[in-house]
Amino acid sequence: MQGGGSMGIDRSHVRFLQNHPSIEELNWSPTGNPCIPADVLPNLKSLTSNRQFIMALDDPSLITTGGVSSSLLTPPSTPITANPPKASTPEPDEPADPIPESPRICRSIESLDIHSLDARMLLDLKSLNKTALRRLKLHTFGDLSTLYEIAEMFPNIEWLSLPALHLPSDTSYPVLLTKVLTMIRFLLRVLMLFRQEQWLDILPRFPKLKVFRGQGLWSAVKSESLHFMGAKDDQRAFQIMHELIIELVQNCPSLIEVDHRDFYEKYDAFRRIVITRTGDNGEHVSYGVSRPNPRCV
Repeated sequence: MQGGGSMGIDRSHVRFLQNHPSIEELNWSPTGNPCIPADVLPNLKSLTSNRQFIMALDDPSLITTGGVSSSLLTPPSTPITANPPKASTPEPDEPADPIPESPRICRSIESLDIHSLDARMLLDLKSLNKTALRRLKLHTFGDLSTLYEIAEMFPNIEWLSLPALHLPSDTSYPVLLTKVLTMIRFLLRVLMLFRQEQWLDILPRFPKLKVFRGQGLWSAVKSESLHFMGAKDDQRAFQIMHELIIELVQNCPSLIEVDHRDFYEKYDAFRRIVITRTGDNGEHVSYGVSRPNPRCV
């Protein structure tokens, strides 16, 4: 299912989802804030979407009874008169019937890629079976502590993609408008980059991690070596990366693949650093660089 179009298209897509409860894989980003029944998509395993969809899926009351009225999301079906009739209210001695709560489904989603969903929002999701998640792509997050919480609350993550930059909640970022401040903008970017020791602290907290995606490791190597050009500097970066991989292998016993810095245009993905363990207990470790598998990009 493709995103875009009018709110009417969103509603037709929601009806399609209601009529097909067996759907296990969904790639759809609605245009607006869809009204989604609480019991839709009970068998969902893989979801690629945007923030408004996962929030509506997680708590339909946010749309139907919460801060955003459903009347704002859909056009009225009847004309609006200048003087609408007053709503009738129950007599004082007649208690109003309680509105039953919609049943909440705990979906066993195994793969999650939600654009604009940060780490804190992920932790706050109510209808997600946290032990089922195996594959997670985060596009943004703030404090490093939220990653520690994710590692604890989602203990079975095997595939993880994280950005190289993070936005700490206690830091302000000015809007830079002139070319004179280009260097300051660059320095601010470096200040937000992960350092090697932070990666070595974060990744081993995911005990079942097999695949790590993103340029965070290479960005850390570049920023800390303070060299960006030249053959000798390139060799130094590769040596630092080699040492980082060896240390990761020792602390992440299931790790088998991380992204290389070289981009493979044919498959629109980075090359892979593939880790091989041999021996009775995997004590012999080697690694090599390969092109990405087109089925896994």
